[in-house]
Amino acid sequence: MILIKLKLLIVDDEPIICQGLMQTVPWNQIGVEVVGSAFDGEEALKMIKENRVDLVLSDVKMPVMDGLSLSEHLHNHFPHIKILIISGYGEFEYAKRAIQYGVKDYLLKPVDIDELMKIISDIQAEMILEKKNEFRSILRQVEYWSITGKDTQLTHIPVKDHLSSRYCLIGSEIRDFSETVMPLHETEQQILKNKWVSLFEENLIEEGILAASVFISENRLVTCCKFSEEEQPDFHILGKIVKNVERQLEKPIYLCLSSCFQSLNEINNYFLELLTALKAHPYMNRTVYTAKEILPTLGPKILDSDMFEKGLKKVWENDEVQLQQFAEDLFTHFKENKWSLEDVVTALKQLEKKLLSEFQVIRKSSRVNQINVTVYNSYNQIKKVFLEDLKEYVSYRQSIVNDGQRWLVKKAIAYINEHYSSDLKATEIADVINVSPNYFSQLIKQETGKHFNDYLHDVRVTKAKSLLKETPYRIFEVSEMVGYKDYKYFVQIFKRVTKLTPTQYRNIAADAISTTLHV
Repeated sequence: MILIKLKLLIVDDEPIICQGLMQTVPWNQIGVEVVGSAFDGEEALKMIKENRVDLVLSDVKMPVMDGLSLSEHLHNHFPHIKILIISGYGEFEYAKRAIQYGVKDYLLKPVDIDELMKIISDIQAEMILEKKNEFRSILRQVEYWSITGKDTQLTHIPVKDHLSSRYCLIGSEIRDFSETVMPLHETEQQILKNKWVSLFEENLIEEGILAASVFISENRLVTCCKFSEEEQPDFHILGKIVKNVERQLEKPIYLCLSSCFQSLNEINNYFLELLTALKAHPYMNRTVYTAKEILPTLGPKILDSDMFEKGLKKVWENDEVQLQQFAEDLFTHFKENKWSLEDVVTALKQLEKKLLSEFQVIRKSSRVNQINVTVYNSYNQIKKVFLEDLKEYVSYRQSIVNDGQRWLVKKAIAYINEHYSSDLKATEIADVINVSPNYFSQLIKQETGKHFNDYLHDVRVTKAKSLLKETPYRIFEVSEMVGYKDYKYFVQIFKRVTKLTPTQYRNIAADAISTTLHV
């Protein structure tokens, strides 16, 4: 496959030599078009100024301007033109001067056709490599410009774009990169990415498309392609290339094409066009699409405030099923309305900011804030990250709520232990800790496993046991001391809690003390 077609000028003061070279060499087979012949160096320069010329095949000895003088002039003023020297003279000095002027090779007459064809094929291979390196250098400069916003004068672009008349940029990504590639070891990831570049460029080259690529992010490859004048991107060919690359890479990919342009000096605008159009891939149903068809549909997206509020309520309710459903509804809305991943992440950041405004610590660890949309490059992957944030938020919020509840219960218990001997009511304690009586009842039951009255009885009986065991107070006095004004009721509660009457408990306690003393 001929990637670079060269335009050749033959320069020799003998017309028969020019005619013979034009007619005997199968130029078309090696991708060379002879644009004409000149009989001296000055005539050759006039033709070069009026025509595109990539390669000059020149004799050394000629009148007016010889081949070496022509080589020197071309080296200084037309450095992109490759030069081959032919001569009947084999002196070393000619060869040395020719090399000094950038001459690619030095052939002796009569020219060996096979040798000439081999040299030209090598020149084409060298020019392909130069062009690929030029593409890569330009793409890196454009990437820097797009990131920094600083104007930069693109280098390595000839004043006359002598080898091309049509360019196109192709952006490609591996689908679901965070799930299919990120789990791999770092070395394996690099091997995969190198293979990706090689396969993509090789498949394009096999179709006659000169291409060179650079990674502008971890999972975004931008490829600069050169087509000949009559060619343009072919969806059928690109679809076939995608299938070949996917099969060999064992990973799904997609492509987006910029509009075609005539000169590399225009590349900045088309680079930005490509980056913008790549935003559409999450909702595209095709593997290959163009910027031209997508750009009119793109625009800023704003999430309806009602959806925000509904989502907030579901989060406050702390229901995992509802959280999951909210996320599903939200991302269905994104896909149906053709949201870019950038817009999705912006909306999620706003939602999380509202949710987490009171919890700065957890907000700093938000996963959504750290999303790279070329790595998490699908709705589903971003939805998973968002749900992880929500669940962590709910868990954190619940822990704070629980801590607050425990603090309220501790305050209530401390108040009970201090005021158990009075006519204590649940409403009084609820007022002390500033909650409703019903909520207080829930808190005490949740923390102690008992209703308020049962817990209060336990506290009073525990205090009564100490008094019966350690003091000579009479039972009705103990009853009043622990908060029971009705003696019979005290006995009833004490027996229910301890399975003993106060008198029985005191006797058993006294016997135990006596036994201990005698021992």
